[in-house]
Parts: sequence; structure tokens; C-alpha cells
Amino acid sequence: MYNQEIFNSGAHLFLRVLRHIWDLGFQMAKSIAMLLQQYGIKSGNLLDLGCGIGRVAIPLAKMGYNVIGVDRTKLFIDEANLQAKKFKVEDNVKFINCDYNQLLEKLRGLSFDGVISVWTSIGFGSEEDDVNALKQALNLSNDNAILILEVENKLRYAGPPKKWVERYDDLIVYREGFLGEDSRWRSKWTFYSSEGTFLGEYGDDVRFYSSEELVRIVEKAGWSAITLFSDIFSLKPFNPDSNNIVLVAKKL
Repeated sequence: MYNQEIFNSGAHLFLRVLRHIWDLGFQMAKSIAMLLQQYGIKSGNLLDLGCGIGRVAIPLAKMGYNVIGVDRTKLFIDEANLQAKKFKVEDNVKFINCDYNQLLEKLRGLSFDGVISVWTSIGFGSEEDDVNALKQALNLSNDNAILILEVENKLRYAGPPKKWVERYDDLIVYREGFLGEDSRWRSKWTFYSSEGTFLGEYGDDVRFYSSEELVRIVEKAGWSAITLFSDIFSLKPFNPDSNNIVLVAKKL
């Protein structure tokens, strides 16, 4: 299961990855804003679950939305606050370090027109934890609020253990993992400098979902699923062979 202390030990390295892919957040935000506008949410309050360093929340704030971003990792929240100042959106975005099962406690008195969670920000606890977090987000949402949820597609990881290498400027990441019979993806990230110096490692233990399972937990939390896409950037119709699942749901 998810262990925040283990993740924190490698968070400073993962921060370098997030900085490298910062510009992807602007592309994600454009697609998210387009989806929100299709459902009549052209402005208003948004909740970003698993906001990381604000790479999606800050572009949405620049578009005029008021955004609350929450993340379990304080280092990411500190970075997000720095980025908010850099992009001059401090009045439109606020970042909070908390667990997703503390939403009702930490966000008491707030209400949202949309909830977003991208880049597989759920699944780090149990399935019940995910349902509870989505239920709390629902309780904080206005009627007709929209949920946009993006996760890895479990079917992509089925079969033998996987290994691959990623490079982010002068940071090289060796990744390996396997999908257990319990649908949990157990993996290790090992970080090296471009010169080959070992920098550190950490492990993930994440509950991955199929499209059917994702719809089930979202509706168990009280949301009404509307549609599925294969990709947050292209918003192509969902294909079971796609790398990701993007689910759109509504509070009725």
C-alpha cells in the first residue's frame, strides 16, 4: 500500500521529472477547459486532486478559473506556490498539503463546479480510499458539477513484468514493475545522472483500474458517468487498448 515516507524519500528526484514535463500541463489544461466548457463551465471553482507542482492548476487559473489544488507531498505544494507567484496567479489558485480523504475537513465551506484528477493521482491507497475521496469531492461539488478523471489503463500493464528507460535532460530513470493479481502495479523508479551516478530510488504500489472498474467506483461514490476517452490531449473515443482512461462524470 501507499507509504508517504517512502515516496518522500524520492520526491526531490520526482520533482525534477515534473519540472521537465511542465509544458504538458498547459496542453492538459486546454483540453480540460474545452471539456468543462462543453458542459457549461466556462468559469467557476475547480478542485485539482493530486495537483503536484501545479502544472495543470496554474494554466487553468490563467484561463480565469479559481482553483484549489491538493496533494499529499509537501515538497510539491511548496513548488506549486512558487510557480503560482512566478505566473502571477496567486489570487486565483491555492495549494493545500493534505490527504484526499481529508477533503471535507480541509476544504470545509468551499464548493466546486468541477473536479479534476489527472496523471493517475488516485489508487495509491485502497479502492475504498478512492471511493471515499471521490465521494468527499462530490459532497463539496455544486449540482451539475463535472468530474474529469485520468488514470493509466490497467490492461496496458497486464502480462509479464515491464522494464523501460526514460530520460529527462540530465536525469535518467530506469523503471520496472509488474501488475499483481490484486490489480496493483508494484514498480521501482531508479534515478541516475547522465554520467551514471546513482541518485536514489523509490517504489510505487498503485491500484490500477480497467474502464469498467473505474466507472464502477465513480458511480459508487455518487457521480454519474457520462463518457470515456482514450487520451486527455486528443480526446479520442475510448479504446480498450489505449494507454490511458479519461472518464467524465457529472453530479446530478
